[in-house]
Amino acid sequence: MIARTCPRCHTHLELEESSLVFCFHCGAPQVLLSQELRDVAEQQQAPADGADGAATPATQQLDPTVIQWQPMLKLVAGVSACFGLFSFLLPLSLFAPAIAMSLYTSRFRQARVTAGLGARIGLLCGIIVSAVTGTIGAISSLILRVRSHGDSAFDDAFRTQIQQFRDQLTAQHTPDVAGTTAFLNIPEFRAGMMLCGAALMIAIFLGVISAAGALAGYTRSRAPGRAAL
Repeated sequence: MIARTCPRCHTHLELEESSLVFCFHCGAPQVLLSQELRDVAEQQQAPADGADGAATPATQQLDPTVIQWQPMLKLVAGVSACFGLFSFLLPLSLFAPAIAMSLYTSRFRQARVTAGLGARIGLLCGIIVSAVTGTIGAISSLILRVRSHGDSAFDDAFRTQIQQFRDQLTAQHTPDVAGTTAFLNIPEFRAGMMLCGAALMIAIFLGVISAAGALAGYTRSRAPGRAAL
């Protein structure tokens, strides 16, 4: 006989081994495990506890083919900033995605490079180059206007474009040319035209550099050494 207590009402019971009975006080079923089953459960629980203790972040292995974005973004930012800081390198900024991916794969040789990855890297490079170039241009224009009260080269180019537009209207015998082109003298309209022109140029630049990055990624993915990975 095995003496035990009911888990529900805590009444003292005397049960035969391997028997299933009900508590005579509350009716709760009384289930007993054999010693063999207890030994098996303890053996299964011990490796599970050891595995939980061993599975620490330090022992986890990262897939070498997956792109690690933290070092990749650092390389992209560094390469793009160099092209953006020096205006004479701006035409060569289309090679920024290829340079960034080359530097990354020289460190992580098993990284999987694709055309989609190249397009994303190209877009990031284009955004950073545009931001750096635009910031430098805005600061330099502001300094010129504060010191000399005008950016003569930019203002002369803008006035030339307006005069060409007026000449075209005059050649087409448009009545009241002065009234038709009066909105061109509004500062807010000129600022809006400059912003729209800059946004159009940036959009075109982002599209071109993204395509260049996709081409660079596709070329690297089709390389013989990469195809085997």
